[in-house]
Amino acid sequence: MNDFSKAIELIPDFIEAYYNRGILRIELAEYQGVIEDFTNVINLDPSRIEAYYNRGNINSIIGNYQVAIADLNKVIELEQNLFYVYSNRGVARSGIGDAQGAIADFYKVI
Repeated sequence: MNDFSKAIELIPDFIEAYYNRGILRIELAEYQGVIEDFTNVINLDPSRIEAYYNRGNINSIIGNYQVAIADLNKVIELEQNLFYVYSNRGVARSGIGDAQGAIADFYKVI
């Protein structure tokens, strides 16, 4: 973690350092840091679907379902054939009580 932080300190627009630190923070359950790192990745490169995906999943885990849905919607907008994203969005939709939306997403997976 320290190596990634040092790299970011030296090169503030080093996307891969933010991304890899975010992945490490997932493993450490440092969810706010994960969100911050993937937000930085997105700010530096808005086409990085894996950053939206990971940030969306973490927001879903911590109960920020609306934010998670927005990120997962962005992933689907950028790449419609990632069916596992529909499953994760279905979970988030279920979290806000949108049973019909959740079922529609789950059907896309099967």
